[in-house]
Amino acid sequence: MKKDTYTDNNGRFAFENLNFPDSVKVIINARGNDNYRNLVINMDQSFYPAVDENNPYKANDILNIDKEMSNYLANSKNEFRKSILIEEVTVTASRKEQRSSREFSALAGLSMADHRVEGARLEGCNVLSMCLNTVLPAVTYDAQTMKYYLTRNYNQGSRTPIQFFLNGMPIDESSLNSINPADIEVIEVFTRDELGTVSRIYQNDGVVSIITKKEKPKGPRMSLAQIEAMLPKANVVELFPLGYIKERKFYTPKYETEQQRATNDYRTTIYWNPSVMLDESGKVSLDYYNADGNGKYKVVVEGMDNSGRLGRTVYYYNVN
Repeated sequence: MKKDTYTDNNGRFAFENLNFPDSVKVIINARGNDNYRNLVINMDQSFYPAVDENNPYKANDILNIDKEMSNYLANSKNEFRKSILIEEVTVTASRKEQRSSREFSALAGLSMADHRVEGARLEGCNVLSMCLNTVLPAVTYDAQTMKYYLTRNYNQGSRTPIQFFLNGMPIDESSLNSINPADIEVIEVFTRDELGTVSRIYQNDGVVSIITKKEKPKGPRMSLAQIEAMLPKANVVELFPLGYIKERKFYTPKYETEQQRATNDYRTTIYWNPSVMLDESGKVSLDYYNADGNGKYKVVVEGMDNSGRLGRTVYYYNVN
């Protein structure tokens, strides 16, 4: 799909009425100007809705998750008990060596990383600091202090920031955007420092270690034209915006033959429909098969009206 737009007097532009699935690659190219090769495209940062503490639809508190899930897991075991197993497969490929922060002496005292973000997650990222705000797990960015904090401690009132490292060397937040996201192999997040090997020196709370890819062996010298071809074009931007999740078709059993009707149905998820339209009276009729297991069934109904207001309700019914 191709779409054109024009900038206003301040050089700002926007594309209206776009509908696209998630993980779509988008290329934005500046042209239509005699000096278009020297134009620079800057994209606005994407902001995501904050979680409201007064959200009436937040998850239910579960005191004993083992007891809550016991029936579900038992039913799931029955569901896949008669699954067809494939024969043993021998994997002969070599294992790719994974780099970690332990190879740097300054971080050798840290235990295993709590979270690991592969460099491939940063594909299409232009400004590293903007991307870190969304890809770093257990980390919160404060726009006022322009610092990063461990989310659990930040929510409890702590304002001791995280310490960033680049290949084992300490760096500050202002240096993040000097790092090319395409050069990053992995980012490791440490939420604990039991030995205090880092926190005693930097007075930090948590560590984010950025590890870049190892330099490849040098080859023959490149010409100026080859180097210019490799440089990113300022008038072309590639990105992967968040779109709509593609609608998936949910499995429903068929009971057309005696053999199908005689088969025990141990499904743990009974019915899912992503597109339910109400009639003029606000009602809808749905038909589906229950599983063979007796007991209490949970129903979650979520929807949105024409004004964009969200609604959600949960109720239960018994099958005997």
